[in-house]
Amino acid sequence: MAKNKLLLHIGPAPVDAGSLAPHRDLLSVTGLHLLDVAPEDLEAATVEMLRRHREVGLERRDVEGSWAEITRDLWRGQRDAVLSAPGLCDADLGQAALILDHLAGLEVHVAVTGSVTARSDVAQRWGRLLPALRLHQIELDDDAAAIDLAEALTGVGHLVAATQPRPVSRLRPRRRPVDALTRVPA
Repeated sequence: MAKNKLLLHIGPAPVDAGSLAPHRDLLSVTGLHLLDVAPEDLEAATVEMLRRHREVGLERRDVEGSWAEITRDLWRGQRDAVLSAPGLCDADLGQAALILDHLAGLEVHVAVTGSVTARSDVAQRWGRLLPALRLHQIELDDDAAAIDLAEALTGVGHLVAATQPRPVSRLRPRRRPVDALTRVPA
């Protein structure tokens, strides 16, 4: 069974993640489903994963489990998906590893958007955790609209959809038959 694919857009982008909803049909052209995540749930998940609950005046228990709930939705979906979480671009190496750990078992592709200078350090951090073919850098102007982001993600979605999954066998590996000439009589 092939792994489900996730195109995770982490920004930094001038476009609000919630503004992609009107462009759901454009994204679905590539076979990628835009996840329905409420903006406040996405914000809570970002605060949880970046450990910023004190900065925003919350207790840890207020945001705990937010990212896990979003990732559970990915598993329930049983289809390839797109998730835009621009706040995750601020994750350091350890936080990025934790974010990806929750996505274990999925074929995760990360899209980093913005100008060359804005995305270079983000791509460097996340690139240490992902194979090169799963990190996509997309140049967007500072005044880019939601349709620009949707079109860029659709382009990356075509690349993601084109990747061939390695077949996973549920059968045990085949054992080599023992050669009759190598047996020692007892």
